[in-house]
Amino acid sequence: MLETICTTLIRNGALSQAQAAQVLDAHQKEPEKRIDELVAELGLTIEPEVLVALADYVGLRFVDLGDFEIDDEALGAMPAGLVYRSEEHTSELQ
Repeated sequence: MLETICTTLIRNGALSQAQAAQVLDAHQKEPEKRIDELVAELGLTIEPEVLVALADYVGLRFVDLGDFEIDDEALGAMPAGLVYRSEEHTSELQ
């Protein structure tokens, strides 16, 4: 499965073949880590590019919620960990 995800990342231009090989090597050493974690740790690309490729891999359209105003009531219904994770990554990208 990881090789297929790497192929999608290559096709989408998020990784080169050499970088994908680095990810596969890193995953063999740390199989418990997710691909986005490995790519970030290796400094190969930014998270949104990986997320777009992963969405493509599973057949979904990637939607950046930063492009929308989120209703406070809907936001309040979301798990706090998800909200804080999103805020953390948003501040990293700014």
